[in-house]
Amino acid sequence: MRWRSTPSSTSSPSTSPSRISTVPTRPRTPHDRVRPRRRLVRPAPPRRASRRGRRARSAPASLACPGRRVGRAADRHHAPVRRRVRLLGYHRDDRRGGRERRRRRAHTRRGARRGRPDPGAASRGRPHHRAGAPDRLTRAGGPHPRTGRHRGPPPARVRYRRAVSSLFHDAGVDAPVARLVSGRVRGRRRADGTVAFLGIPYAQPPVGPRRFGAPEPVTGWDGVRDALEYGATPQRGDHGATLIPEPSIPGDDTLSVNVFAATAPGSAARPVLVYIHGGGFVQGSPASPWYDGAAFARAGIVVVTVSYRLGFDGFGLIPGAPTNRGVRDWLAALEWVRANIAAFGGDPDDVTIAGQSAGGGAVLTLLGMPAAQHLFRRGLAMSSALTVVAPARAAALTTRLADRLGVAPTRAGFAAVDELAVLHAQQQMATERTGGVLSWVRARLADGLSWGPVVDGDLVPRPTLDAIAGGVGADKQLVLGTTDDEFTMITDGLADRLRAVPAALALALLGVRHGARWRYIRANGEQRRRGTAAFLGRYATDRLFRETVPRVADARGGSATWAYRFTWPSPTRRWALHCLDVPFWWDRLDAPGVAAVAGEDPPRSLADDMHGAAVSFVRDHDPGWPAWGERPGATRIFGGPVTPDPLDADGYASVRALIA
Repeated sequence: MRWRSTPSSTSSPSTSPSRISTVPTRPRTPHDRVRPRRRLVRPAPPRRASRRGRRARSAPASLACPGRRVGRAADRHHAPVRRRVRLLGYHRDDRRGGRERRRRRAHTRRGARRGRPDPGAASRGRPHHRAGAPDRLTRAGGPHPRTGRHRGPPPARVRYRRAVSSLFHDAGVDAPVARLVSGRVRGRRRADGTVAFLGIPYAQPPVGPRRFGAPEPVTGWDGVRDALEYGATPQRGDHGATLIPEPSIPGDDTLSVNVFAATAPGSAARPVLVYIHGGGFVQGSPASPWYDGAAFARAGIVVVTVSYRLGFDGFGLIPGAPTNRGVRDWLAALEWVRANIAAFGGDPDDVTIAGQSAGGGAVLTLLGMPAAQHLFRRGLAMSSALTVVAPARAAALTTRLADRLGVAPTRAGFAAVDELAVLHAQQQMATERTGGVLSWVRARLADGLSWGPVVDGDLVPRPTLDAIAGGVGADKQLVLGTTDDEFTMITDGLADRLRAVPAALALALLGVRHGARWRYIRANGEQRRRGTAAFLGRYATDRLFRETVPRVADARGGSATWAYRFTWPSPTRRWALHCLDVPFWWDRLDAPGVAAVAGEDPPRSLADDMHGAAVSFVRDHDPGWPAWGERPGATRIFGGPVTPDPLDADGYASVRALIA
């Protein structure tokens, strides 16, 4: 065996074959310090460069540095990460630091060379593991599959990600678990890097004595509750063919939310998007595959879809019962979001509410409600209408429904009737039609929706447009827009019957005054050339949906407001019809039912543009085009890949003839 000591300048290989040299010394005196004898040191084995070091030495000259220095630089880079890990109380032996890890590695190497395994290894089933090591906290990786050596704790950045992730799911369990105020819920991890928690109750089931009452807070539960399937829906039975697939799920626990989020932990709380589905306030389902929030979750947004009471149960004006029960459900869901969304990585102070059709009307209703102002920061209303019902009309509808059911128009009278019987009578009232199609369209334009938010002087103190013009919600950002042909599919079937009817006469039959009639015809000459049926469809679209955009934008004055139009025509239905923009907004072109309205090959670029604008608004608070207050009338056009100019200086000019 070869030995070495500290070499001397007087030694040479020829005179010292054993490589041991001595240093001449003078005779020792009593005043000299006793120096320890030189100890012969075993030569260290050649050090193998670490993988990080090898990468550094193979790097360009401007980046080359020894491997150890690369490691130190990386440690300095991740120092804030280690501090965050300590604050979380995750890696408790960090204070021992490198000394403890070096001692552990040295023990492992010596034990392996001498054939003596660590005494604590047998208890853990892992060779060369230090007895008493905090394995649960360090999450050591076990022996290396090739060398058999213990790999030690993971890097600090990995420990930090595990620490944050442990707040989101149970350690050792693949299914994510979130801790809410009412208890823990177990969701489902998806292959695309997102998680979904479905059917989480935010209020007590509205059955029995709670049927026509205000939503009551949900009671807590012990253990972990599964949130793997969509909850029961207020929509009951089959409502016939609809553009959006809207499954009905039976059950009593109908007041629930669904949450979609990303699995990767972030360094900051994520923005939140709360979506309220449409359906005329009488149908619709948050369980629709079109409303899956995976695309938004991958963009760093926590998505919540809401279930709420519909039709008469949600919006009927009943003496002795709270008004606007469906609106109260929205408020209860938003309060739930404020209290629990942090468990999913969301920021309760950065909430955007969004909705389409009746859901867009819900957004505008909440925007004009003083009681809702603390629950959200911005709104996004798609194909929305100013859907508030006057108290007199709501009372008349209640009386008609009670007469049809043969009960007194009171809370006790309606509570004695089965829910399905009320629903059947409600549907019969909706299908009653006097006269032809034009008479039905005229009644629809005059009365609006049968069921919806009621101006009760309390929760909804005044009509939405009046409240917005009065300054309610002026501090909120708002994006709103429509498709170009929301209602044209209704009148399209009358093309043959209306072929010989002039457009002016058709407008007269709908009750449009002479002056407004000709102003509107001149502003919509292009649509008039498509035929009277298409022209009437555009007029109904403008009256029900499109005129809402300039009315609301003008009423908000200088508040941050953006407008858009969806103009891409369906290859299967010919028009930019109602609901066609929804799968593009959600980036769900592969969802069931999309091909029926968007064709087999819908333009991906259109989904990228529309979904990207929504993400930009929710996350960055700017959809990406000039605001209405900066350039009055400025409108973003979503028309597909052939759109020459995506910005129209006055995109809703053809509607102004109706609101002049």
